[in-house]
Formats: sequence, C-alpha cells, structure tokens
Amino acid sequence: MKRDLTQGNVINNLVATAIPMMLGFMAQTLYELVDMAWVGQLSSSAVAAVTVFSVIYYLSFVLNNVVGNSSLSLISQSFGAKDLERTERVIEQTLVFKALLAVIASMLIMPLMPRLMGLFTDDAEVIAEALAYGRIRMLMLPIMFSSFTVATALRCVGDAHRAMQIMFVSAGLNILLDPLFIFETVPFLGISG
Repeated sequence: MKRDLTQGNVINNLVATAIPMMLGFMAQTLYELVDMAWVGQLSSSAVAAVTVFSVIYYLSFVLNNVVGNSSLSLISQSFGAKDLERTERVIEQTLVFKALLAVIASMLIMPLMPRLMGLFTDDAEVIAEALAYGRIRMLMLPIMFSSFTVATALRCVGDAHRAMQIMFVSAGLNILLDPLFIFETVPFLGISG
C-alpha cells in the first residue's frame, strides 16, 4: 500500500514506514538464525567458517550502504517533487551502479579471501569451508545489493509494506530451501548450500 509521506501527520507516517521495516528486518534476522541452526548440524567447523566469512562479507555492505544512503535522498527528493521520470532514472542508475560495484567488490575480494580468512583463524578446515561458503555468497553479492536497492526504493516511494513482503518471501524461501541445499536433495553442497 503506497502512502504519500508528504501528507498527513509526520509521526503517523514514521510509524507506518518504520513498523514494516522493522518486521522485514526481523524476518531477515530470523533467516540468518535458521541458516546458522542448519549449518550447526553439519559441524562446529562449519559454524566457525560461516562466522569467519560473515565478518568479511558484512564489510562489503559498507559499499552498499554508502551508495544506498546517497540514492535514498535522491529517490525521496525526486518522488516527493512528483518527478516520476527522475525517480525512475535514479532507481535504475542506482541498480546498475550497485550491481557493478558488487561485481567489482567480488572480483577484488575473492582472490584475497584465503589471506583474509587467515587473519581470523589458522584452522585449515575452517578456512576451506569458509572459502567454499564465501565464494557462493560473493557471487551472489550483485543480487543482494540489487535487492537492497529495490527495498529501499519501495520505502522511498511510500510502499514500505511491499518491501516488507519481499523480505518475508525471500526469508521464507531461504528457510525452506536451506535444508534441501545443505543436506541432501540438491547434490550435496554442505556448507556451500
């Protein structure tokens, strides 16, 4: 449900935007917890591998946030001014730029991952599992950055509910598909799944 954030009570608009955002992020957090629960059934070294890689992975989100916060202002301003053509252009350019940035970040980080993992552990098994898991996550980075852009754009145009629904669906799919990829149905991928 789109909401004109330039009209009405500011507090009501903040609450109407904040609640779906909080619920969506709670769903994302739940799927991270469920991921870790599934991985925990593999081995303690698998949990360590995911944890070690996650430190590096979340550092790449700095790039997403820098560009995302800049685009947030531009999208909101152009939409608030009712300049839909500019709004679409900013969203499109942000999607392309962030996807390209994610590809570049992945290309730079992937060759460095063994050394970066070595900063956190000297356990060869943990490093090997972190690399297996990390390569797939880094290959998916452009999709992750793009999904953040779509969710941000929806919130900027007053459609926080749709952004929340997308987060619920993606979290739900992840929760359902995790055991299939991690354990048996899809060719055994283990931690990479």
